[in-house]
Amino acid sequence: METKEITKVELKKKLDRKEELVLINVLSRESFERMRIPGSVSVPLEGPDFLRRVQELVPDKKKLIVVYCASSSGQAAPDATRVFMSAGYENVLNYKGGMADWMEGNFPIERSTEGERQVYHGPPPPKPREAEEEKEGEEKVKGEGEGLAQKRCRPCEGVPPMSTEQALEYLSQVEGWEYRVNRIQKEFKFKDYKEGMEFVNKVAELAEEQSHHPDIYVSYNRVRVELWTHAMGGLSENDFIMAAKIGLL
Repeated sequence: METKEITKVELKKKLDRKEELVLINVLSRESFERMRIPGSVSVPLEGPDFLRRVQELVPDKKKLIVVYCASSSGQAAPDATRVFMSAGYENVLNYKGGMADWMEGNFPIERSTEGERQVYHGPPPPKPREAEEEKEGEEKVKGEGEGLAQKRCRPCEGVPPMSTEQALEYLSQVEGWEYRVNRIQKEFKFKDYKEGMEFVNKVAELAEEQSHHPDIYVSYNRVRVELWTHAMGGLSENDFIMAAKIGLL
């Protein structure tokens, strides 16, 4: 059964225009809580009575429904779309790119922490690298990637790279980092070139200590750090460990 698809740009326009539609995330509830497109509802495909729950949520079979999962390689969204169509729903679109594609567009996402809903509008503007107050420093230690920052990078030759789903789960633990295919990146802004280079040197020292070396790009007072594991041609936990540690510099 052939399914119809929608692109991230088309979906973003519909959401911005507040068009009437039902946006359904068919991943697990845990994945939904970690990260989702704003306005989504959670109906896990693998959950019990999937179709019954959808029919309760959307009794009107002519209503526009957009379904998505983690990435274009995932089967949950196209499978769910076929279930809807088989049940008589007439206007169902598969957002094939899923969360990975949405985040590559730097579009807003929602996250839940301890039951509270948080809205994340892409990477926040980098703060000037000024001396931080004691309270702010304490919050930083307790915040971004706390668990990851305590770990050490480990050799990973022969280990397969993370799947997109795994990478997105880890990405929710490191603030401000963007997902790109097979890598993550973050741009830092400083008051001048000298301060930026001081930061670069700190990252270099950390990279030597952890034996995990990011790609670093400097443009006057801006520094972009890219992380990926060259030995496996993709992402590993080491990249997120480094991202968390860099966040504490």
